[in-house]
Amino acid sequence: MAPKAPGKHHREGISLLELTEMFPDDISAEQWFENVRWPSPGDRSCPKCGSQNTTPKANRKPLPYRCRDCRKFFSVRHGSAMEKSKIPLRKWAFAIYLNATSLKGVSSMKLHRDLDITQKSAWFMAHRLREAFASKEGLFAGPVEVDETYFGGKRKNMSKTKRSVLVGRGPSGKTAVVGAKDRSTKLVKAKVIETTDSETLQGFTEGTTESKAKVCTDDARAYVGMARDHETPRSTKQNGYCDPVLACIDNMEFLRSVPDDHCKLIVTSPPCNLGKDYETRSSLDDYLNAQARVIEECVRILHPQGSICWQVGNCVQNGEIMPLDILTYPLFQGCGLKLRNRIVWHFGHGLHCTRRLSGRYETIVWWTLDNDYTWNLDPIRVPSKYPGKKHFKGPNAGKLSGNPKGKNPSDVWEFPNVKNNHPEKTIHPCQFPVELVERLVLSMTDEGDVVLDPYMGVGTTIIAALMHNRSGYGCDVVPEYVELAHQRVTAWRDGSLRTRPMGKPVYNPALPNGGH
Repeated sequence: MAPKAPGKHHREGISLLELTEMFPDDISAEQWFENVRWPSPGDRSCPKCGSQNTTPKANRKPLPYRCRDCRKFFSVRHGSAMEKSKIPLRKWAFAIYLNATSLKGVSSMKLHRDLDITQKSAWFMAHRLREAFASKEGLFAGPVEVDETYFGGKRKNMSKTKRSVLVGRGPSGKTAVVGAKDRSTKLVKAKVIETTDSETLQGFTEGTTESKAKVCTDDARAYVGMARDHETPRSTKQNGYCDPVLACIDNMEFLRSVPDDHCKLIVTSPPCNLGKDYETRSSLDDYLNAQARVIEECVRILHPQGSICWQVGNCVQNGEIMPLDILTYPLFQGCGLKLRNRIVWHFGHGLHCTRRLSGRYETIVWWTLDNDYTWNLDPIRVPSKYPGKKHFKGPNAGKLSGNPKGKNPSDVWEFPNVKNNHPEKTIHPCQFPVELVERLVLSMTDEGDVVLDPYMGVGTTIIAALMHNRSGYGCDVVPEYVELAHQRVTAWRDGSLRTRPMGKPVYNPALPNGGH
């Protein structure tokens, strides 16, 4: 082959021209098969009885070799995929080459055209070769990597009819596949499965690996308790930062893998059932039922002193707005949570409405399990309106009347939303700013705590957690968003990630330099 082949990887092998020179006729093909099967004359054995007491026939009739023990005649075809086949060995060699070099396999019609044989014979060859190429290996000795995924087209590429029958997010309408890879031999086994519960995944793992094999999986709860030496990745702190746990997986599966009472802060911006690219619009009841299941899992993994911040807007149906913070209130209250604040996030840009006032706010509902919750006000204080104001009478006369560190930021927050000119803008259509999450992280967690986002998107929550020495956990079902999250984490580590600093004033064209 040429020294540099096109494509992502350079593969070494033989070209079609070299193959033609190797097998000019059937005699050369037969010699090659014999050399591969029996490297030396003493290796030749009878496929019937296994005896090596064999002798060649001078006239090669009826077959080239004869066993002196069982007195049977045989050839290199016997005991192989070519047994009882009258197709010339040269064509078998070419068929093997095509199967071995085609990444997606070879159809019988291609063999029929390329080898000048009937389609019936090509179908016979294809099945024989596929059976021969099938793995005959036993159980994997390990270390073994096991993981599951879903196969199916992107919803945005489907027709409206196909999208209409899909309910919810994630694996709906897709096929689940579980796979195992032996790190030492590089062999892979995969299987289509109906469900991704513990019985199915652990059954596949135990049926694929030896009892003493070390098995490496993600944090999915379905793998917990298997009868193997089990290892999962954990968020660890290295080189001064915490390694995040990011996954392209359905959030229910991800949440089930997280231990009880593990997360100090769960902050997220779930889909608002508006039919965006990353969601399928459903009935309001189905949407709230799906939210209820996620909220229940979030409560399970929430630390006793932890907080849940659910950032939502309005769902719009037939021109009527439905405030999701109000509609989800019974879901949180039913889990025993207490509402601490209904924070209004005001922003200045968005779509303009023609038959109602344009929406310029969303809400963040802050819930806790109990009255004993983590709360740090000082890191998020904002400058006082009158920083030098003092008491003018009484015992505190002459002293500052306000906190010198600043004032409480109140429950109305103004941050620019992430639009085209925002430094954090990515392909995500509904990305929220890092500085908004920073304020939540600083006030509701301590260093080293775990911050989780079950609807991670492009990883804004993860970035905010890492910036302040917290561990970030997140998942999303859109591969492009998860890949962007990984890229943003890498850029943050390199110091090249652009974010809007927390506390920077909102641009005001009436002021010099916009007030910056």
